[in-house]
Amino acid sequence: MVTGTAKWQELAAAAALVLPSFQENFGLVVGEAMACGTPALLSDKVNICDLITGAQAGLSAEASISGVCSLLERWFAMDATARSSMQKNAKELYDSRLRPQAAGESFLKAVTPYAR
Repeated sequence: MVTGTAKWQELAAAAALVLPSFQENFGLVVGEAMACGTPALLSDKVNICDLITGAQAGLSAEASISGVCSLLERWFAMDATARSSMQKNAKELYDSRLRPQAAGESFLKAVTPYAR
C-alpha cells in the first residue's frame, strides 16, 4: 500500500491506472488517478467504468484475462495525441463530477426536490 505524498507522486507519474477488478462499487483510486490527470483502464465490473469511458477519460473491457489483455493492447496502440487527450479528459472529469465539491453539488441537486 502506498500512501501520502508517494501515492500522489506515483499516480501523477503513471501513464494510466489499471483496475481489472471483478467487483468494485466505485474504486476510490480511480477518482484519485483522475485528480492527477491519469486515465483509468478498467474492467466492466468497476461500476464507474461507464462514466469514465463516456467522458473518454479511460478504457474498459470485460473482466477476464482476455479482456484485460485487450484493454492493454488498445492502450499501447494509442498514439501520444490520443493519450494526451485522455489525460486532459481525466482531469476535466474529476473537476466536473468527481471532485468532492462537485459530487456534493450533484447530490444536493438530486435530493433537493425531496427535501421537506
